[in-house]
Amino acid sequence: MAIRSGIRCLLLMVVIFGLITACSGYTVQNTVFPTEVASKDCRMVKHTMGKTCVPIN
Repeated sequence: MAIRSGIRCLLLMVVIFGLITACSGYTVQNTVFPTEVASKDCRMVKHTMGKTCVPIN
């Protein structure tokens, strides 16, 4: 009986943790720098992994 209530408590904690992390509202914003154009066919976008040339079309 004690093992069963322990498992229920653990599952409840996992569900609550999942809800808190899913609803935390943390978002990563990508920033576009129009002055740093590598060529006229793309624009540079700064993100968490560095910079990327994104095609305009």
